[in-house]
Amino acid sequence: MDLQDQIIQAAILEIEQKSWGATEQYMQIHDVVRINGIPKIERVDLKNEDEGAIAYLPVEGERFYLAIYFDTVPEVSIRYIGTEDYTKIYLRATSDTLTWQEITAMTTLKATETFNKGDKRRSGTAVYKYSCANYEPNPEPDTFENKLKNLLDYLE
Repeated sequence: MDLQDQIIQAAILEIEQKSWGATEQYMQIHDVVRINGIPKIERVDLKNEDEGAIAYLPVEGERFYLAIYFDTVPEVSIRYIGTEDYTKIYLRATSDTLTWQEITAMTTLKATETFNKGDKRRSGTAVYKYSCANYEPNPEPDTFENKLKNLLDYLE
């Protein structure tokens, strides 16, 4: 079994058994998203072996993640349990005169969200007053610092 599978298995086991007091406290108030009754692991961040790993589990009905931090040496073991905010960090390019297609044609970067001036907003009651292209290199759960670094690396 590879390291990522070990982390996933250990995170699911912790959610089910609640061996840490922090897990028990979180689970008294919240539940993680489950698929067919099994806790969903949104992402496993495998840092280098000295730094360990983090398993991110989405919380049902909330915009944050339960984060289980692991040591990986000499074996996989839980170091800490906490939460990670749902954070979006992206570059937004807008124009009052250009379409989103014209905006995205100015770069080789791939836009993650686009809309044109006059398109209806998600609410359906108003329209956008400008065209837009968003560039978000890592929409998955991560720390603010890592998301910012990833965006800067992406833009570079």
